[in-house]
Amino acid sequence: MPILEDFCVDKEPIGKIKHADGEHFHFVWPSQGLVEASKDDK
Repeated sequence: MPILEDFCVDKEPIGKIKHADGEHFHFVWPSQGLVEASKDDK
């Protein structure tokens, strides 16, 4: 599934992963796939 370009417009990060160097990090965003899957009756 491709990542939507506007996936973060109405969402907030749910966490942060810090690298061991203490300088670099990545934000953790809520999954867009689970939302779509929960709306599908299949």
